[in-house]
Parts: sequence; C-alpha cells; structure tokens
Amino acid sequence: GGPLTLEALLFLLPMDGSPETLKTLQIQDLGVTDLPKQIRLFKALRKIDASGNQLATLDPLSCLTQVTQVNVARNALKGNLLSLAPLTQLTVLNISSNRVTSLRGLDACESLKAFIATDNQIRLRFPLGEGAACTPSILEGVENYKIIASLRGVETIVLSRNPLGVTDLPRQIRLFKALRKIDASGNQLATLDPLSCLTQVTQVNVARNVLRGNLLSLAPMTQLTVLNI
Repeated sequence: GGPLTLEALLFLLPMDGSPETLKTLQIQDLGVTDLPKQIRLFKALRKIDASGNQLATLDPLSCLTQVTQVNVARNALKGNLLSLAPLTQLTVLNISSNRVTSLRGLDACESLKAFIATDNQIRLRFPLGEGAACTPSILEGVENYKIIASLRGVETIVLSRNPLGVTDLPRQIRLFKALRKIDASGNQLATLDPLSCLTQVTQVNVARNVLRGNLLSLAPMTQLTVLNI
C-alpha cells in the first residue's frame, strides 16, 4: 500500500503504450492511498477502476475532463465530490462503500447515466420553509436533495444503505424521463407515490423500507420487469 508513483503508473502501460494512448486504467485492490498529480498526462483515459484502495481524495482526477467511467468503490473518501465537477463527460460513477456525505460537484456531471452510491453517509432533506431550524447537516441534506433532483438524464440511481432520512422520494423524480433502474433499498421510504409517473422504469428495488398497504403506486409502470419489495 501507499501512494501510487508515476513510475508504478508507467509500469502499468502496455509494452507499446504511452500515457497519451492508455484508455483504461485498472488499479483496484492495491492499497493505493494517493494518485499521482502526473495522472493528468494520461489524456486518452476514458475508464478508471481504482476500487478497493485507500484513496481519501480524488483531486488528481479533476484534470481528466475526458473520462467517462470512474469506479472508486471501497475507498476512504469523505466529504463531497467537487473534484469530479470538471468531468463533464462522466457517464458512470460508482462511489459505493465510502463515507461521502455531500453530492456537491455531481450536479456539474451533466452526462451522467448511472450513479451508484451504496453504503455511504448521504442524507436527503426536503427543501425547508422559511423560519425552519437549520443545522449544517440539514442544509447538506437539502443540497443533496436538490442535486439528486437535477440529474435529469440519469438511467440508474443506487442509494441503498444510506441514512437518507426521508420517508418519500423527491417529487421532481417525475422529470427523470431516462430513468430505468432505481435501487432505494435499506432506507425509510413509507410510500412509492412519486414513482407512479415513471412509466418507463424497468427495475425497482425498495427492499428493507417501511412500506405498508398496497402497490397501487406501481400500477402505471407497465414496463416493470424486476420488483424487489
């Protein structure tokens, strides 16, 4: 384990490769604690799998604006995702099994199609009315709610095993016309009413919530092929 050096990074190149031509970087399960700043030299990179390491920051990735897929599951990430804001071509992001609390930065990733964030510390709070009590945690939850609601082009959202702190899904979810797969398992959802407008969704996982009564909310979802309640 330890920082990934430039020398080690170059060692991963094919015999006839160069930093300017490498498109996929696979450095999973190596105990890496830091990425080298020189990773910016890898201008052709499109896919990065750095899962199963000990990364505490993604700052070196902010220069790789051409990257489309990032897997940093099972690391030591905390705080927000601002380092990824410049990655406007990003289509798939997996941050599962970290300690991320804020989605700030994700709203800039306008090409995002799949967001997988199982096992983090993400909270969602409905926008507050005037005069409502505010704490940093509540304000962060409100901001997260607004960011999730802004991801209009996303097809897959996985937020299982997060302390979301909501009993309802964002009402704006009806605007997610591209959404096909929803995983909101292991939360505190008491109703699925907001999903009734998402007639194009094919997979829903709402296991381990607090749902009661019937499933009438799902009746309009005629394309549904997989349902886990």
